Amino acid sequence: MAADLVKSTRTKLSVVVPVFNEASLIRPFLEHLRDRAPEAEIIVADGRSTDATAKLSVGFCDQLVRSEPNRAVQMNVGARAARGVVSLEIQPVETRPAPETASGSGKRPSRMIGRPLTNDHWMPLERAT
Repeated sequence: MAADLVKSTRTKLSVVVPVFNEASLIRPFLEHLRDRAPEAEIIVADGRSTDATAKLSVGFCDQLVRSEPNRAVQMNVGARAARGVVSLEIQPVETRPAPETASGSGKRPSRMIGRPLTNDHWMPLERAT
C-alpha cells in the first residue's frame, strides 16, 4: 500500500489501454509497456471481454477498470481513474512487418511494433530484430 501511495504522488503519466478480447496479446504487451515506462501508471480499460483478457491483466497493470465495449467509453472510464497529469491511449498490437518507409529511401525496418495512424504513416513503439 505504501508503494502505491508513493507511486501515486510521483505519477506524471497515466497510460490507458482499452482492450476487448486481447487475451493472446495482453500480458506480453503490458510487460513491454512496463519495461518502456516503469514510472507510468498503466490502466487497462476492459470492454467486457468474453475471453481471459481481464484476468490476465491483473498483476501486470496498476488498475483494471471495466465498462461497456466502446473504445470512447473505455477511454473515458480509464481517464477518470487516472492519477497522472498526462494521459495517453495505447492499444495492444501484434508484431508485424512494417510498410515501406514514406521517405522514399527504400529502406524498410525488419520488424516494428506499432499501429497504423493512416495508410502512409506508422506510429512505431519499438523496432524489433
